[in-house]
Amino acid sequence: MNILQNVKQLIARRASLQKELDKIDNLLAPLGAGNGAGLKMGRGGRRRRMSAAAKAKLSAAAKARWKKAKAAGRSRL
Repeated sequence: MNILQNVKQLIARRASLQKELDKIDNLLAPLGAGNGAGLKMGRGGRRRRMSAAAKAKLSAAAKARWKKAKAAGRSRL
């Protein structure tokens, strides 16, 4: 019986902490990601957009890797 009571207390504590985190997320939402890394945070973060030049650079590098692999007769990298 004691274990069941402990589990119920932990569930209640978790719900309380989740409410606090939601409040913090709502306060941080207008500030964007907040950590400067451009990573998606919880519900309020924003994902950093990649420039067209960066996409082209990544695409060219991937194509070069595949070209090298195909020249070596591999179908996997």
